Amino acid sequence: MMQWGLILLTVCCSSSGDILCARGMSKGGELSDFGPSGIVRAIRYIITRRLVILGGLCYATTFFSLLTLLSIAPLSIAVPATALGFVVDTIGARFLLRERVPWKRWAGVLCVTAGVILTVKTGPATNLPNGKPALPASRAATVSSVSGLHLGHAAKTRH
Repeated sequence: MMQWGLILLTVCCSSSGDILCARGMSKGGELSDFGPSGIVRAIRYIITRRLVILGGLCYATTFFSLLTLLSIAPLSIAVPATALGFVVDTIGARFLLRERVPWKRWAGVLCVTAGVILTVKTGPATNLPNGKPALPASRAATVSSVSGLHLGHAAKTRH
C-alpha cells in the first residue's frame, strides 16, 4: 500500500512541478540569449519567480519520493507507474494552462495509461537483482514459515 502512496506522491509532485514551471516560465518570454549576460538574466528571472521556485520544490519532492519508491518496489513497476505523470501533465496542460491538446495527443495519453496498466498488472518479478524473490513481505514471511515447518517435519521423520 505504501508503494501506491509513493507512486501517487511522485506523479502528483512531478506534474505539479511541470505545470508550475511551465506557467512561471511562460510569463517571461522566450530564452534566446545564451551569452553570459543572457544567462545571468535567465537565472535572475528563474530565482525571482514564485511559481518556478515552487515547481523546483515539487521536483525535489519528486526526486526523494522516487528514491524511496525505488527502495521498496521493483524498478520494472515503479518507473512505468510514474509514467502516469504524462497523463496528469496533459490534463493539467489542457485545463489549467488552457493549452490546445489535439486528439492524437489524447490517443497517446490513452496508450500510456494502457501501458501502465499492463505493466503493473502483470504481477511481481520473479527475482530482484540481489537474488531474493520479489514477494511482498507478508507473503515472503508466510512462505518462509511454511518452508520451515516442512523442513522441521522432514527432519523429525528422518530420525
